[in-house]
Amino acid sequence: IMKIQLLIDAYRKNAAAFYAAVSNNTLRKNTNAPTKPDYQAEVIVPILNELVRLLPEFRLNPPDELYVMRCDFYYIYYRKFMVGGLQPDENYNLTFTPLSKKKPIGPCVPIRSMDELVAQVRQAMAIKTTPKQTANPLKTENHE
Repeated sequence: IMKIQLLIDAYRKNAAAFYAAVSNNTLRKNTNAPTKPDYQAEVIVPILNELVRLLPEFRLNPPDELYVMRCDFYYIYYRKFMVGGLQPDENYNLTFTPLSKKKPIGPCVPIRSMDELVAQVRQAMAIKTTPKQTANPLKTENHE
């Protein structure tokens, strides 16, 4: 199973090296210059692809070339339904929030491992796929 912390640490290292090179004005001079950091490509997309692989029963939508952060979240979709969103904090650590129609329907939870993310997505999917209680349409009121 993929290690989320390793992805985040590698991103931090690349970002620090890149911005150090920018501030030292050594990007153009250095042939081994670090690449511009891309949190989505380096952290989010690998995590979402792994999530799709780990939860085949939910048929989650894998990220495509048009995938981007929207409204502060990297959305996770099941068909056309929103399951939740990943969001980096100021230190690039991830949180997961269950969402419905772009609105939180549960607490924001720190995510440190794929196991934690899988558990949170399963919980969000359970909420989404539980039939709603409806009034019995056959029951009639007694009118006197």
